[in-house]
Amino acid sequence: MNHISTRNLRVFTVLGAALLALLISSPSPAAAPTGTISVTPATGTVPYQATLAWNVAGAGSCSASGAWSGAKPASGSVSITVTAANQKYQLDCAEPVQTATVSWDPATKNTDGSALTPTGYKLQESIDGASWRNDTSVAGNVTSYAFAGLSPGTHYFQIATVAGSVSSAWTAPVSTVIPTPLTASFSATPGTVAVPNPPTNVRVTVAVLAYELRQYSNGTLRFVQVGTVPLGKECGTALVGDYAVFDGATITKPTTGGVIAARCGS
Repeated sequence: MNHISTRNLRVFTVLGAALLALLISSPSPAAAPTGTISVTPATGTVPYQATLAWNVAGAGSCSASGAWSGAKPASGSVSITVTAANQKYQLDCAEPVQTATVSWDPATKNTDGSALTPTGYKLQESIDGASWRNDTSVAGNVTSYAFAGLSPGTHYFQIATVAGSVSSAWTAPVSTVIPTPLTASFSATPGTVAVPNPPTNVRVTVAVLAYELRQYSNGTLRFVQVGTVPLGKECGTALVGDYAVFDGATITKPTTGGVIAARCGS
């Protein structure tokens, strides 16, 4: 049985969009996401409609909190209803999840010196260099593989050559450190928000009878009883004395199209 060797294992780490040779140079410093978020218009009389817009660069994921929630894209806009001055919209973003790419030079000879044409490669990943996981197989014409979504911390990798049904020994493990993703928070809060005051001098019905205000040919005005009203209901515009316009009376007698009123008080 022939024994197969693998040589020259190199590890690269992908940080954002930049490919860096880990064993040759140090990764470039990571950068936290940057961006803006705003409420337009920022002022108004509540409740009022506004547009919440945001744009974050260098973010792999964003999540909302405060007056909104859920996962959000790195940029966008939504319509909101502002109901209070302290209505805070917060967006927390993290840089993209990092990827480690293992690259290698294929072995060209077996251990006995005979020619070798690899039919594939096996790769494994570990967080301690002892317990291996993420078993992966690639074709013989492949010379790199990306392990995506790795958690922050040190990760180890090893690879073996495959020729038909025979596999080489695993290479010595190599490692790289996946840094903790940098995060940034953005927030927007409406500015001066005018809150309307409640009405004053509110009057309600104090008697159950409904009247129609009629004007006769001689110019006189009279209240004529035409129905009933519920007690304690808000009245409208004042007319004469303690009578005021009332909508919603139960009409039980013929009317002439005049204003319907009821006796009202504070």
